[in-house]
Amino acid sequence: MLFHVVNKLQVPLFSFGATDPTLSSLQYPYFLRTTINDHFQMYAIADLVQYFGWREVVAIFVDNDYGRNGISILDDALTKNRAKISYKAAFALGPSISDINILLVEVNLMELRVFLIATDWLPSLLDPSATNSPE
Repeated sequence: MLFHVVNKLQVPLFSFGATDPTLSSLQYPYFLRTTINDHFQMYAIADLVQYFGWREVVAIFVDNDYGRNGISILDDALTKNRAKISYKAAFALGPSISDINILLVEVNLMELRVFLIATDWLPSLLDPSATNSPE
């Protein structure tokens, strides 16, 4: 794992996307997170769900440790706000466009209409222009 190499070499690692709250600066003293962790992000999403009065959502996420940890935190946050994840739609990392289409059609056929996409690569894959920033 990269974090162990960084610790051994005693060089800083700046992360612009590592949001997993289990990545601790106590365990990895040379790891510098430049974004807030999933705990804060998922509780903020749960607050938005509560603000709009939604009680059930579909969570779409990457089926890896980071995605599952984020969804677990979101589940806890929603429960505190008396809401819930009614369906968890997990993508394998690096799915084909066909796999994505099949899963999105499947969740679209459900009665629920609130979809939470807890991944950063899926929106950019579906709409690549959304991640292009002006120079």
